[in-house]
Amino acid sequence: MKVKLFFYIFILFAGCTQKITPGLEDFNWLLGTWLTNNDTFSFEESWQIINDSTYLGHGVMIEAGDTVFSEKLALKVIEGEIFYLALDPEQNKSEEISFRLTESKHHHLVFSNPEHDFPTSIEYKLVNDTTLFIKLSGRNNRGTTLILRKILPWETGGNL
Repeated sequence: MKVKLFFYIFILFAGCTQKITPGLEDFNWLLGTWLTNNDTFSFEESWQIINDSTYLGHGVMIEAGDTVFSEKLALKVIEGEIFYLALDPEQNKSEEISFRLTESKHHHLVFSNPEHDFPTSIEYKLVNDTTLFIKLSGRNNRGTTLILRKILPWETGGNL
C-alpha cells in the first residue's frame, strides 16, 4: 500500500514539474494584419499560418512614401522549441536572426537572443482583440515600443 501511495505521489509531482512547450496554435491571436501610423511613419506587420510548425510574417515601415525597413518573419517549432526568426536583407549579411521563446503566458510572448546587438528581446502582448503591443529591448536600456491596431477583414487599409 505504501509503495502505491508513493508511486501516485511521485507521478503527481512529476507531472507538475514537467516543462510544457506551447504549440503555435496557442499564438493564433497574432494572425492577421496589424498597423500603426503617426505623422512620421507607418508600420505594418502581418502573420499567416503555413502549417502546424510554421507561421510566416512580414514587417514593413514607410516614411514619406519610401520603404525604409522591410523584414521577413517566422515563428517555427525547431526540435521542440519555438523560435522567432527575422530576416532583413539589408542587415546581418542577409542572415536570419533567431530568438528563442523564453516566456509564454496568455496572449504574452517574449523571445530572446542575448548575443544579438539589437534587439536582444522581442515582446508581443495582446492588449485586447484589436490592439497589439510590441516592445523591442536591448542593452543599456535601449528600446522601442509600438502599439498596433488590427486591420479587420471588412476594413480597407493595411498593405502599405
